[in-house]
This record gives sequence, structure tokens and C-alpha cells, in this order.
Amino acid sequence: MWPTALTEEQEIEALDRGLEALAEVAGVRPTGYPAPMWDLSWRTTALLAELGFLFDSSLMAADTPYELAVGEGSLVEIQIQWALDDWEQYCFLPDISGSGLIETPAKAVELWRAEFRALRAAGGCWVLTNHPFLSLRPLRAAALSTLMAEVVACGDVWVASLGEMATHVRGLDLPPRSVVRPEL
Repeated sequence: MWPTALTEEQEIEALDRGLEALAEVAGVRPTGYPAPMWDLSWRTTALLAELGFLFDSSLMAADTPYELAVGEGSLVEIQIQWALDDWEQYCFLPDISGSGLIETPAKAVELWRAEFRALRAAGGCWVLTNHPFLSLRPLRAAALSTLMAEVVACGDVWVASLGEMATHVRGLDLPPRSVVRPEL
């Protein structure tokens, strides 16, 4: 279920169960959070801060990472966008998700390359989201590998994990941005 469809207690339980599973199965404690389908409730960021997360990568409000005010503290927000998600290019689940049009890797890479070039020119942050079951099919993986080789070859870009980016942004001591919940 999406966080917006959960009660606060259900969302806390879901986060706790996810953290327990990652610790038990993989021996890891994540520092960042991408919400399912990037669907955050108004309480999600506060819950993440309480759990000690460094960053969230679910919002689409900017082209550069920033500090998001959360209660007395903050989370680093590393923006994403649907155009840079392979789900929109390759996924089709009848009656659940997708348009029914599965793009070719050439079309997907053309879009991702254009977004990379525009964000690079603007000094932005290019965050590509790839699901292994979608992008690691042989033809798609080859196209993705070619694109990433182009990105890595650019001498003026920093290729880093979201965790590395979040640590860097936290070190900049940026003033946190506030988001006020609208009255409905």
C-alpha cells in the first residue's frame, strides 16, 4: 500500500518491518528512502527523521538536492522525476500500470541523455531510477551501459551514490526549506 493510504500506525509498522527485513536479510541499515511510487504522506518525512534517515529521494520540487525542514531537524531531499524512471519506459502490468506501450531502449536512452544534458548545463542533479527487472534485460542493459559510459566520461560531473550526495549536501550547511501542509 502507498503511504498516503496508511494510517500513521500502519506506516510506522511498514517502515519498521522494512528496516527489520533489510537488517536480517542483507545486514544493512539504509540511510535513505525512496517512497513506493514516490508517494509520501505528510508524516513520512517526520517518521524518517525519527528513524535516523539522512535523506529522502521521493519529491520532485527542484533540480538540485536541498535540506528539507522536518520538525526540529531536516532531511536531505534528492529530487527525482518520472522522465528519469525506467518504469515509465518499460513497465506494463495489464490493469495496474503502464500505457501498454513499451519503449525501445534507444527511445528511453534518448530521453535520459537529453535530460542529462539539460541538467548538466543547468548545474542540476541527474538521478536515473532503474529497476533491475526492467533495465537489466540484455538489450536494455547494453543501452544503459553505453549511456552511463558517456556520463562517466564527462570530466565536469560527479557520479556518486545518493548516500554520497546526501552526505555532501549535509556538509554544506544549507538552510532547510519548509513545506507547509495545505488546508483542505
